[in-house]
This record gives sequence, C-alpha cells and structure tokens, in this order.
Amino acid sequence: MIQNSLTQSHIQMQQQSSWRDDPFTLVGTVKGVAKVSHAKALTEYAEELVYEYGAYNGQEYELTFAQLPEYEQNELSRLHLEATDRDASECVYGDDFSIDNKYVCALLAMLQDDCVETQEAFAVATRKNVILYYSKYLQEVIDKACCVLLNNLNGEDALRSHQDNDADDINWKKF
Repeated sequence: MIQNSLTQSHIQMQQQSSWRDDPFTLVGTVKGVAKVSHAKALTEYAEELVYEYGAYNGQEYELTFAQLPEYEQNELSRLHLEATDRDASECVYGDDFSIDNKYVCALLAMLQDDCVETQEAFAVATRKNVILYYSKYLQEVIDKACCVLLNNLNGEDALRSHQDNDADDINWKKF
C-alpha cells in the first residue's frame, strides 16, 4: 500500500512538472532563431541559385547573372542592397551618369504627370538600372557560389583538390 502511494505520488509529480522545471536550468537560453546577416543571406541565396540553375561542364559549375530569370535577378539585387546597408545612391543611374539618363527622364515625366503609366515607366527604368549597375558584382558573387558548390559536392564524394604546379590547374582526386 505504501509502495502504491509512493508510485502514485511520483506519477503526479511528473505530470505537474513541465519543461520549465528543467534540472539543468536551460530555460531562457534559447531565444529563438538567430538572425542571418544580409551578406550571409546573399551568399547563401547565390549558392541556391547555382545549385538550381548552374550547369556542370565537367570541371566546374557555370552560371551567368544574365541566365537567371528576372525575379531571381531582382531578389539577388535586393539582397545585395540589404547587404550594403541599402545604399542606393548611384545604382539608380545604371551605367549612364549623364544628365539625360533614363532614370532622370522617367522621374521628370512622373513628376510632371503622376499617373499609372509614368509610375510604371519610372519603376521599370529604376529596376533595370539597379540590375545593370550591380550585374558585375553579382556575377562575382555567383562565381564564388559556383566554386563553393563544386567544393561541397566533391567533398561529399570524398574528393580532395590539389593544384597542378605546372599547368596551374586544380584537379580533384580521391585520396
């Protein structure tokens, strides 16, 4: 009878306790999901793009910024703007810094006649200029992501890289 009472008492105590009664006092140590830096988000997104759209030519992965769909170019550019603390001071001009560039002309037209058509023309000109301005840098980000993907996949296959001193090439071998 005493044994049954002790067992029943023990079961009741277990039911009343919760994860908050942690014997290791871990409560409060997990605050939630850690924030990923904008630069890290940019590189991870580029790696995903290479995985999805890249082509393996027998030695390396290849992907050009121009090959990406428009929505992927937009997202990559947005992530880059976030990674550079939203500095959009020059990118809106694209590669044309003249007084009559497409951005300024579209802005002036919209300011003169603020309607749906001029707003759309301004938005299109701005987006195209931002994409054009960042395309070279984003190609470098994609090129690095191509190398990372190749290294990761070859590492999974237990391949190791070594550099050929004569030809300055990097070769992959199983060791």
